[in-house]
Amino acid sequence: IFWVESKSGISGKAFCVITDCYSASEHIFTIPDKPTSYDILAKIAFCESGGKHFEDNGQVLKGKLNPSDIGKYQINEKLWKSDTRRLGLAIYDPEDNEKMAIWIYRHYGTNPWNWSKSCWNTK
Repeated sequence: IFWVESKSGISGKAFCVITDCYSASEHIFTIPDKPTSYDILAKIAFCESGGKHFEDNGQVLKGKLNPSDIGKYQINEKLWKSDTRRLGLAIYDPEDNEKMAIWIYRHYGTNPWNWSKSCWNTK
């Protein structure tokens, strides 16, 4: 996760989360006061999926214990179905999986990833 100042003439800042950047003007993905608050998502992604969205064969990574857990952030497609539809996100897409993880984190904190907490909650 890193932060950039706009060089395109658009006012404001943007944050980049591994694969994509989100502008400060996007209402769902507004910038928090503390940029490091999203660092935990990189740890969660590593613990949930090894940081991978795809299997070696090109298939989207699905949970071993629960095949409804999808992609890099292992977002449960049944649990978050109505929210992903309302937000217009498709969690099988790596960028949308990341956007949904950010949305979940902004609204629910790290609680949805408690199953892997022993891995990512290192001090």
